[in-house]
Amino acid sequence: MIYVALIGDMVGSRLYRLEVREEVQAKLREAVIKANRDKRRKADIEAEFVITTGDEFQGLLKAGADPLWFARFIQDVMGEEPRFRFGIGKGELATKEIPDKAIGIDGPCFHNARDAIIRAKEDNVTCRVKDFGNLNNIINVLMDNFYAQYWRLTEKQRRIYDMYYSRGLDVSGIQEFFEYRTSRYVYKVLEKRAVKLARNTEKAISDIFTARVVK
Repeated sequence: MIYVALIGDMVGSRLYRLEVREEVQAKLREAVIKANRDKRRKADIEAEFVITTGDEFQGLLKAGADPLWFARFIQDVMGEEPRFRFGIGKGELATKEIPDKAIGIDGPCFHNARDAIIRAKEDNVTCRVKDFGNLNNIINVLMDNFYAQYWRLTEKQRRIYDMYYSRGLDVSGIQEFFEYRTSRYVYKVLEKRAVKLARNTEKAISDIFTARVVK
């Protein structure tokens, strides 16, 4: 059977002081737990996300799941800092029995995800994918475009983007969170051309991942 492995690695984690690292690692544990329990995508998980080292995590998804959603969700829970780099690999498993958590399992999908995250680090980009056939290069180009658009937004614009598209909050909920007097600013952010381009690109990537047949 074919699966999709997702590996996430904290960028620049060694630069954090010990007490800060402990705080960040605790936050990562919380983010991984929330990703595993989120009712919207729980059925897509084959083996739950787990922290493999203090600053790295991995999970195993079913074919047809959207790994970008999980990558974005975990980054959103973590906040602006630290940022993560991701590797996504498609393929089979060598392990016969799949455990509840994605630890102690091996196979081409994880090898591909590892190769992808190494390539992402070499290219200094947020995410790379491997072994998605003819669509591999298309996905990587779209990923570069999405994250280039996303990181160009201001911090507040990114927070509104994530609240609306990742967390599913409506405009009134975002307005209440920021304690704005009116919802005008939230609407202005969501109507910005850069925000719409980022969202359309992200959705195009998700549509490819979740298509019935990805050759």
